[in-house]
Amino acid sequence: MLTSLEIENFKCFRQLKINPLAKVNLFVGTSNSGKTAVIEAVSMLPQSEGFKLPDFRDRSYKGDTSEAYVRWLFHDLRDEMPIVISGQRQDGPHITQIASSGVGRSLAVKMTSLPRNNEVQWHPTQGWMKRIRSLSTDKRPATQLAKDFDSWTRRTENEDRFVNFLKRVEPRLQRLRPFEIEGRRVLYADVGLPERIPLPFLGEGFNRLVQIYGAIIGEEADVLLVDEIENGLHWSALPQIWTGIREAVTKEEVQIFATTHSLECIAAAAEAFKGEPKNDLAVHRLELMENGDIRCVTMNEDELERMLERDWEVR
Repeated sequence: MLTSLEIENFKCFRQLKINPLAKVNLFVGTSNSGKTAVIEAVSMLPQSEGFKLPDFRDRSYKGDTSEAYVRWLFHDLRDEMPIVISGQRQDGPHITQIASSGVGRSLAVKMTSLPRNNEVQWHPTQGWMKRIRSLSTDKRPATQLAKDFDSWTRRTENEDRFVNFLKRVEPRLQRLRPFEIEGRRVLYADVGLPERIPLPFLGEGFNRLVQIYGAIIGEEADVLLVDEIENGLHWSALPQIWTGIREAVTKEEVQIFATTHSLECIAAAAEAFKGEPKNDLAVHRLELMENGDIRCVTMNEDELERMLERDWEVR
């Protein structure tokens, strides 16, 4: 698990330190305060699958190393200085350094794991985080979700793990199965009724949890990134989402980074984690200072409670 994060010369950040990190990290702040940029930075930390450019804002840029894209990764276009992203773990810092090569503004990337001193350029190595996964909050078609479920449950035990997690928020659930009816293959849920229910009928919160668990269980993510986690959800679904996330981080070795514009989302998270260990949930507020820098304030329980009582603006 990452315990702290430092970002230098990346996008809107000249220098940013976030300490401490928790199992679940929820980033809040006004527009253009850098919430998405934080989880983009996390996505570029060393992982066993190699270096990846962020693609949260526009997935058409996925893997794009053209000058039109690359130059905007550097803070204030200052590509004479490297981007440095350092995530501290229990085994030491894991560092990504990104420099402009000066030739067509292509990138030179160095990833280092200390104290192992593993170093690689664009290639995977051992001893780093296994998988960092990003979850799109765009509504996933029911047919695509059924196809994904087939992949996620290829391992026999994964289907039972899915059901056991989901039963925490829907106790009636007995089994999930994809069926093809009238030419459309979608997931159906057995909730003890005479007939199985199509998954979309169980509500948007439940469907989002299936996607979250798919990344954790099916794709074996040990870091999950979710931009605007409340996107597309009615406020009434948020308690269910956060209850499900609490169960996931309690039972699985996974760390979650998410952003939100919603005070209702923060309140639901705080309520779901009430009484849990302090390092399970951290709410980080990004603030733009007078000199143009951005700082991170990690709120303690009292500060978070006051924020919710006063209905502070978080958009």
